[in-house]
Amino acid sequence: MPKLTEARKEMMGKLIKDKIFTEALHLLKEKKGILFTMDDLAHNVGISKGALYSYFTDKQAVIMYLAERVADEMAEGLQDIDKRYPHEYENNLLRYCSLALKIKNKYKYINLANLFFAFDTVINDKNICMIVEPTVKIRAHLIEFFNQGIERGIFKKKSPMALTLLCSSVFRGLELVSVINKEKKIFNQKQMEEEMQQLLLEAVLAK
Repeated sequence: MPKLTEARKEMMGKLIKDKIFTEALHLLKEKKGILFTMDDLAHNVGISKGALYSYFTDKQAVIMYLAERVADEMAEGLQDIDKRYPHEYENNLLRYCSLALKIKNKYKYINLANLFFAFDTVINDKNICMIVEPTVKIRAHLIEFFNQGIERGIFKKKSPMALTLLCSSVFRGLELVSVINKEKKIFNQKQMEEEMQQLLLEAVLAK
C-alpha cells in the first residue's frame, strides 16, 4: 500500500477534525451540554476512540477546539466587515452586533459570550457547556477598532479596552435576551435587541 504524502495526511486530518467539530456540536444539542463522552464522539465521527485521542487528549480539548473554531469565525467576520466598509465606525459597530447575533443563532448550544470575552478555561461541575477562554483575536480587533474611532473623534475619549468591555457586555446581553425569551416570550426580542444596540451607540459615540 503506498505511503500517504504529508499533504494528503494533512488533508485527511483536516477532514476528520471538521467531522469532529460537526459531531461535537450535534452531541452538545442531543446531550443538553457537555454530558457527551469521548466514546459518543468517536462513534458519531466513525473512528476508534484511540484515533480520536490522537487528535484530542480529552473532552476539554474538544470543547476548546469548538471555542477556537467559533471564535475564529467571529474574528474573520469582524475583519470582513472592516474590509467591506472601511471607516464606517458607527454602522460597523451595529454590523458587529448583527454578526454576534448571527453566530449566536448558528451555534445555539455553546455559551458564545463567555467564549469570546472571559479569561480562564473552565468546564463547571454541573456539566453545562461553559467555556471561558480569552479570544485574543476578537479582543485585539475591537480594541484597535475603538482606538481608531477615538483618534478620528467618532468615539468618546475613553480607554479602548473599556469600550471593548462595554461592547462585549452588550454582546453578552444579546445572548441573554435570547435565552430568557426562549421559553416565556416575555418581551419583543427584536425590539429589545435593537434597543440594546442603540444604547451601545449612545454609550460610546462622541456626539
